[in-house]
Amino acid sequence: MRQIIWLFPVFLLFYTVKLKAQKAIGTFILHGEIDPKLKVDSVYIAFNNYYSDYLYQSAYMQQIYCKVKNGKFELKLDNVDEVGYMRMFAYGDKIYEGRDLFLVEAGDEIWLKADGKYLAFSGKGAEKYNYIVQAENKITAFRKEHPIPKFTSKIERLRFSRKLGAEETKERQMMLEQCKGKLTEKSYALLEFDNISRPIYSDIDQLFGVNGYDPAPYKDHYKEILAYYDLDAPSEFIAERSQYYADLLYRKELMEVLNEDPDYDLKKSYNIDYGKLVNNILKGYSGPLRDKIFAISRRLGGQTKSYDQSLKQVLNIMDTKRYKGVLTAEWNAFGKGKDAFDFHLKDTTGKMISLKDLRGKVIVAELYFTGCHWCIVQNDAMKPVVKEFKNNPNVVFLSVNLDKTMKSFREAVKGGKYTHPESINVYTNGKGEDHELMKHYGFSGAPYVILIDKNGKMLDGHPIVPWVGDENGINQERQDIFVKSIKDYLAANPSTTPAPIKMSKN
Repeated sequence: MRQIIWLFPVFLLFYTVKLKAQKAIGTFILHGEIDPKLKVDSVYIAFNNYYSDYLYQSAYMQQIYCKVKNGKFELKLDNVDEVGYMRMFAYGDKIYEGRDLFLVEAGDEIWLKADGKYLAFSGKGAEKYNYIVQAENKITAFRKEHPIPKFTSKIERLRFSRKLGAEETKERQMMLEQCKGKLTEKSYALLEFDNISRPIYSDIDQLFGVNGYDPAPYKDHYKEILAYYDLDAPSEFIAERSQYYADLLYRKELMEVLNEDPDYDLKKSYNIDYGKLVNNILKGYSGPLRDKIFAISRRLGGQTKSYDQSLKQVLNIMDTKRYKGVLTAEWNAFGKGKDAFDFHLKDTTGKMISLKDLRGKVIVAELYFTGCHWCIVQNDAMKPVVKEFKNNPNVVFLSVNLDKTMKSFREAVKGGKYTHPESINVYTNGKGEDHELMKHYGFSGAPYVILIDKNGKMLDGHPIVPWVGDENGINQERQDIFVKSIKDYLAANPSTTPAPIKMSKN
């Protein structure tokens, strides 16, 4: 839930990356120039040959950070497997995120100029990059001219949105056809399919909203909603490479499970029958596409009834390495009883605090960064939990700041919006999201909460936090579950003498 300023993608100082792929058939090279007035000092790139929005910035993505000097940069990706997807971010006085997801093709060599408002591409393969930027700009203008009115009925809003999406598809397709002779057959086919599936993905996203899918408003329109998924079956190449197709199939199967489950309650949103979802995927799909859908299902985390058990089942079934690796990393990082990351983080005085220092206590670790709205919401929701264990010497609250400077970290602690007075406050030593802790857990941004047991093992990597995604979403039942999970562990693992903390609180 990273809060960002949407401006433009920015690229890297010369950097070569070897990517793991089935068929290493080419390279991608980018030369560019950034306006120095933007004061960009470091950049980040996320790339994968088999992109999915739901796998984005997990262990699945290739992630690289690099410095930018004098606005000059050059990026080289080795071993690009036919086509892939790439998104760029830039860091400086502000945080810039690339709005556009670029389709990268092996053999492309691109020159780029960026001034903060416009992007201009030239070189081999430049047509598809210019098309993506121009299409996004045109659709942004189109949406401003056609705002979605307020609807009292969710299904009516969805119907209006679908009509609007059809118009957007026509606009994109007309622009794409103008580039047809300049694009390779595969890149054209992939862009064309994603043009068709994009508005469907957007509509289905509305169904799930901020908090998750609520069957109630759509119960009488379920067949109509399923019709949204009417897509001609694409080729195997497009089915796996499309940035939307596997995500759509995952959402479809999840929606069917939730509609059929009489016990599902959106307000609880933690009782999804993951085992049933797994069985539906097994029945409906096979090969790499099936395994990609399984990998996407990792996003459910602790919201399910049988996650750990079903995850083990899935790992035994999967045979596509690139997707099995995602769930293997998930299990190794978050599986109950697995070693927690052995962190060494500085407090506000510069003293290093490690996992070992907190042994003998349950650690409730909360991640946040300055400017993160949802981190403030989470902090407010956690206050009753902190109060519950305030005088319990066997529980400690650890607030982990992701800011890049000690000054910003100290100001965040002093302000009190992100942390609790009872917290031990640390930060990622100036590395922000590039810290090894973030890489270990596959985290991107914040907020996140994890529970670590007295022995430095994972107690719960996906706990049921006491909020459900909006300012008014603090949920008493979820709060009770969170508190109970800690109390149950303490009751089963009593301490005769609580271990002392070896450093002072900040």
